[in-house]
Amino acid sequence: MSVFFGKNLRFLRKQKGINQGELAILVKKGHTTIGNWENGISEPSLGELHDIVNFFGVSADDLLFKDLAGDHIFPKNVNEPSLSYGNEAYLGKWF
Repeated sequence: MSVFFGKNLRFLRKQKGINQGELAILVKKGHTTIGNWENGISEPSLGELHDIVNFFGVSADDLLFKDLAGDHIFPKNVNEPSLSYGNEAYLGKWF
């Protein structure tokens, strides 16, 4: 499905303060299914995905393709020049 789905599902679930069993009730599955989704072992159906995004109030695109937990320490801004030595774009800004 996506690299981020399981991680995002766990993050959103914890942010909401619910356990896997409570989320399982929402999508009419067992809590082990939720754990399998969070660990990338299996994936929800489209209907289940629809229920999940509605429950958490996020878009499917965000759930699947963004790192909602934001674990990265230094996000790379593609518009900013690199600070690496010898980068003419960076040096040109100062000289």
